[in-house]
Amino acid sequence: KSALWRLLLVCVWWAAQTTARAQYQVESWTTDNGLPQNTVHSILQTSDGYLWLATLDGLARYDGVKFTVFNKNNTPGISSNRFTQLILDGRGDLWVGTEYSGVTRYHQGVFQTYQLDDNSSNYPIWRLALNRAGELVVFTQNGIVEWDGAKFAPYAPVAGETKESLIWWSRDGAFWRANGPTLHRFQGGQTSVFRLPGAAADATIHDFFEDRRGRLWLGTINAGLFVWENEKLAAYTVRDGLPSNRVSPRVEDQEGNLWAVTTAGAVIIKDGQVSRLTTAQGLSDNILTAVYEDRENNIWIGTLHRGLNRLNRQSVTFYAPANGLPMDRVYPVYQDREGGVWLGNQLTRYRAGGFARVAGAAKFLGSVTAFAQDHAGRLWLGHWGGVYYYENGGFTDFGAKFGEKVSVMAIHEDRAGVLWFGSSGGLFRWADHQMTRLTPAQGLASNDVKVLLEASDGALWVGTYGGLTRIKEDARQTFTVHDGLASNLVRSLYQDAAGALWIGSYDGGLTRLQDGKFTRYTTREGLFNDGVFQILEDERGNLWMSCNRGVYRVAKQELNDFAAGKIARLNSLAVGKADGLRETECNGGQQPAGIKARDGRLWFPTQGGVAVINPNAIAVNLHAPPVHIEAITLNGATSPASGAPVEISPDIKNLGIAYTGLSFIKPEQVRFKYKMNGLDGAWVEADTRRAAYYSHLPPGEYTFTVIAANSDGVWNLEGASVRVRVVPPFYRAWWFVSLATLGVLGLAYFFYQRRVAQWRLEQARQETFSRRLLESQERERGRIAAELHDGLSQSLVIIKNRAALSLTTPEDAERAFEQLEEISAAASEAMLEAKEMIYNLRPVQLDRFGLTKAVRALLKKVNDTQDITFTMELDALDGLLAKDAESSLYRMLQESVNNVARHSQATQAYVSLKRADGFITLLVKDNGQGFTPGATRHEENQTGGFGLVGLAERARLLQGEAAIQSAPGCGTTVKVTLPWRAGVS
Repeated sequence: KSALWRLLLVCVWWAAQTTARAQYQVESWTTDNGLPQNTVHSILQTSDGYLWLATLDGLARYDGVKFTVFNKNNTPGISSNRFTQLILDGRGDLWVGTEYSGVTRYHQGVFQTYQLDDNSSNYPIWRLALNRAGELVVFTQNGIVEWDGAKFAPYAPVAGETKESLIWWSRDGAFWRANGPTLHRFQGGQTSVFRLPGAAADATIHDFFEDRRGRLWLGTINAGLFVWENEKLAAYTVRDGLPSNRVSPRVEDQEGNLWAVTTAGAVIIKDGQVSRLTTAQGLSDNILTAVYEDRENNIWIGTLHRGLNRLNRQSVTFYAPANGLPMDRVYPVYQDREGGVWLGNQLTRYRAGGFARVAGAAKFLGSVTAFAQDHAGRLWLGHWGGVYYYENGGFTDFGAKFGEKVSVMAIHEDRAGVLWFGSSGGLFRWADHQMTRLTPAQGLASNDVKVLLEASDGALWVGTYGGLTRIKEDARQTFTVHDGLASNLVRSLYQDAAGALWIGSYDGGLTRLQDGKFTRYTTREGLFNDGVFQILEDERGNLWMSCNRGVYRVAKQELNDFAAGKIARLNSLAVGKADGLRETECNGGQQPAGIKARDGRLWFPTQGGVAVINPNAIAVNLHAPPVHIEAITLNGATSPASGAPVEISPDIKNLGIAYTGLSFIKPEQVRFKYKMNGLDGAWVEADTRRAAYYSHLPPGEYTFTVIAANSDGVWNLEGASVRVRVVPPFYRAWWFVSLATLGVLGLAYFFYQRRVAQWRLEQARQETFSRRLLESQERERGRIAAELHDGLSQSLVIIKNRAALSLTTPEDAERAFEQLEEISAAASEAMLEAKEMIYNLRPVQLDRFGLTKAVRALLKKVNDTQDITFTMELDALDGLLAKDAESSLYRMLQESVNNVARHSQATQAYVSLKRADGFITLLVKDNGQGFTPGATRHEENQTGGFGLVGLAERARLLQGEAAIQSAPGCGTTVKVTLPWRAGVS
């Protein structure tokens, strides 16, 4: 009976070993996550880095974030959606087998389907293989064909294989063929035949796989798995740990594990030991179809009914109630000197691989909020109501020493043996059996103390929810955001070997204090999260931090380089559910909020248990992610990127470029930078965004380049590029600009010539006017000379002669008196003539009375001295024109009226001087004899027309115009129009 129990225990142990030896974190995808269908028959990664999946409703391409589905409805060259197999030929082309519609090749971005013969659509494709030249061989129900580089032709058998055969070319040059349970080897001209042994004699071999050691693995439908090594066959069946005897070997991973699929889960074989993975370990289905390892060593498993699985080697061990942890929410974590790990809130100890509550604690100890061990070995425990210490298996209440109930969140014993208690009511100090309290009144940043740290120089740093305080002896110094802290809500403190103080906050990120200088790090600088609940340093120099979204790490060298200005951005690696962190919300604010244990593993408390990370087991992903530009969007219309230059017409205003970086390890953390050469002066930090947008690109030639980094910060600096040409609108095209330039130059030349012509005409007019003005002046001088000679001079001669005559007869008083009277009359006449001359030269009335009264006086004088009845309409015009313009207008009126009085022989005349719309209009009309405008100068002089000739020129000089209408017997009309404020040019 005891032997039976021992055997049962061995079986249980073996079962535990075979299912738990390999620890993997499983993530699954189904149609709910973008798969076109949940049957994944085949998985393969092409040279460009994409992962391809053959499903029964389309071919799916995966970039780690999204699935792109190709089917007969959206992709030319595909004739069926039911895909079953994938294989790469020697040239790297992807071949896809279908159920009934031939095979499809994906070559240089183009799909093409080939019908294998006239009746191939009626026969299912059984298998795809490669011949020795790397060309495709297709087994169908109707026979075997192979690709010759241009077309399919009947297959030339190597060793009599049939459509039911399974063939394989091994690396040593041997050709293997299997039919049923029989295995044939052809090598060096010799043939060897082997049969599966024993009960497998009726089995059917249906899969080959050759591992790196050259061993040939044979999967069967009903007899298990066989391995050919050293000319011998060894078997693995359900008796050796296989979950099923229907098994297909698929891949050998980087650690040398052989992976095989069965109808009852996955099989992993290494060094003769068998382990398995099933739905119990997280697989979405037990009926498996495919296993594949990508270049980053992720394991992918296809299932028959439940989609795709990805397996990552688990870097996080998570303890929860399912693993024996008596609670889910864990707060402080502490390791004592004996190596035991203590957990709060419910007091629990981890020792010898198991968890146990500490006996008796629940009766009087509430939720544990802080741990510390003093030099005497006593374990101090803070809780919501005070403090206990644990010694020799018993608890002692220390809360009475505080004098009140306090909630203690941090405990520390300094190198002098002084105990410090950080609480919600300030900082308490226990020394020499006396308790003292520090509050803001004594220099503390806040009463809400969260963390304590003794620095290498003996100073005590106190983190509070009001800032940071440094205490050394009696000196206290407080720092807040105004001094450089990232946040006043301080939650964690850590000092490294170089003396730098690292300060974590609840919501503001990380701060480094070194040599008196603060440096802040937030998500803007590349930190994964702005929460820093605990800071732990591993042996590789990485700082690990916890937050509400998980645990993340940053290389301390990067943090220092950023502070020194050597780099502009940090690279953070986040640990999440894909790594085994079942609960991402970490806890902090109760100390310690995480520990680095003596074995180097890091413990972080969470809302769902405690996470233990082995930082040395996390491999650095050195594979730079391939980068691809996937789609181009122009004004909202999206098309796949072909690699050809993108030409943007003038009516396109918005350009979108979708790109991707192919890393399947934390693909959501792949980061990008892009630059439009010719437009962007520097790289644009796109973080994890996978599209770039540009609006209103100026016409020109550009090159868009995008680069990417994986989650470990390894950059693909070559990236992917696409040329962009923005076509200018027609009015910016060279030919249009050339024509427009010529047109502008032509117009400029035309207007120049026109202006020159106008200038020359103006010059001619000026010359004509000047000549006429000179002639007029000469006439005026002649008139004045004539008047002086005929009038004033004669009067003076008369006066002289009368005076001389009077002097010859001085005794004749009566005669002398007569002479004096004559002299007086002649002098009066001379004075009148002189006044008339002066009047004709400058109308003094303008200066004395203004234009309006001067005009009235002129018209009254003419009306009083002539037999002509004048009718007048005059507006007030004073101040509207410059003085020269007033004189000219007055002279034009005077000339017109004098011509009426002297030459028209009219009986009635009409004079109007009006202002309206910025112009002054002079109108003089008579009913006289008129004159002929084309008459000779003599005739004009006789009729008065000659005096009116200069009116037009005089008006033009005042920027106005004059018109004269006359005909014999019809009277004369003179009209002059001048703008206000006009002056003489």
